[in-house]
Amino acid sequence: MSKWWIILLVLGLTTGLWAQTQTGGHTGSGSGSAGNYSVDEGLDKSFGAEMKGDIYDPEKEEEEEEEEGPEDPPLPPELYGEELPVETAEIVYIIDQSCSMHSQYQTFINENGQQVSGYRMDRAKSEVITSINQLSSNFKFDVVSYDCSKRICFNVMTDATEGNKITGSGWVSGLSATGATGTGPACAYALTNPGYSSCMTYVLVTDGAPNCLDSAGYGWASSSAHRTMIAGANGKGATIHVILISPNYADMINFGTGVAADNGPGQVTIVN
Repeated sequence: MSKWWIILLVLGLTTGLWAQTQTGGHTGSGSGSAGNYSVDEGLDKSFGAEMKGDIYDPEKEEEEEEEEGPEDPPLPPELYGEELPVETAEIVYIIDQSCSMHSQYQTFINENGQQVSGYRMDRAKSEVITSINQLSSNFKFDVVSYDCSKRICFNVMTDATEGNKITGSGWVSGLSATGATGTGPACAYALTNPGYSSCMTYVLVTDGAPNCLDSAGYGWASSSAHRTMIAGANGKGATIHVILISPNYADMINFGTGVAADNGPGQVTIVN
C-alpha cells in the first residue's frame, strides 16, 4: 500500500473520531430519546425568551417578589375594643392619675386576661398596658401621666421594641391616683414637647372634670379654660382621642367630647 493511501486512511479515521466527539458519541435525531444531543439546542430561542439557569431567571425573580410582597401597614392601636386611627405610626398616651380616679370600684378583665376588681385608675392602667403590648414593632410611643403635676416615661418617641414595651408597661403599672386634675397643662405639654414633634396621635384617658392649672394646685380654672388651653397648644393639628372612664356628670362628658372635637376631630369612647 502506498504512503498516500495510508495518509488518506489516517485522515478519514481522525475525521470520524472528531465527528463522534461533537455528537456525544451517538447518531440520530437531536430530539426524543435520552442520550441524544443536538448542538443547536437552546440556541434558536426568540428574542425576549426567558433565560433558565443559575445566572438569571425572571420568572423565579417575579415569584420571589410576590412571596415577599409590600410591607404591611402598622395595625392601629386599640383601647377598650376601639381601633384608634393614626396618621403616623406614633402615639402618646396621656393618663389622668388624679384622686378621683381612685373611685368606681368594678370588676374588669386585666391585661393578662384575668377577671379582677379595681378602681378607675386600675382599669385605665390595665387598658393602656394592653394597648402598649399590642403595638407593632414599627410603632413609636410614650406615656405622660398627670395630677396637678406631670410625669413622663421616656420623654421622647421610643421604638415599640419588646424591651421598651416592658419598660413602658412597668412604668404605667407603678402609677397611683393622687392630687387634683391638671388636664389642660398635661395635654399642652405633650402637644408641644420637642421630643414628640412628629407625633400626630394622642390618647387622653380621664374621668373628666379638670381643675388645677399648675403643679402647686393653685390657679384653678373651668373645663372650658382647660379645653381652650389644649386647642391653643395644638398648632401642629394633631388628633386627640378621648377615653372617658365612668364619667359621673354631664359636664365631664361635655369636656371630653369637646376636647376630641377641637383636636382632629378625635374619637370619644365612654367606658362605664
